[in-house]
Amino acid sequence: MTTQPLLFADALQRIGCELTPEALDTRRAMLETLFAQAEERQDLENGLRYRFAGDDATLDALFGMIAAERTCCSSLRLTLQAEPQSGPLWLEIIGPAEAVTALQQVFNAGHN
Repeated sequence: MTTQPLLFADALQRIGCELTPEALDTRRAMLETLFAQAEERQDLENGLRYRFAGDDATLDALFGMIAAERTCCSSLRLTLQAEPQSGPLWLEIIGPAEAVTALQQVFNAGHN
């Protein structure tokens, strides 16, 4: 059975996003740019895990994304792990069970 993709705004609503319609396009562009840089994506039972390069610019971008997402999508658990010696950065995004498909769609930029 194939699941139809949700509209971006509908997917955001399912993960509890509180962005205004005016802010949706800006946030979507930010997420697409950031997640296109991910070196690996792992689907989890309740969310996603991404591996990013361990450079300072990527770390700053991930901090900015986490700060932005926790103000609008308060149902998400965002965990950032930095490996030793400037190794890769791992970002885990976990959401409520009923929102996993939407979560995977919203944070899927550049990965299929």
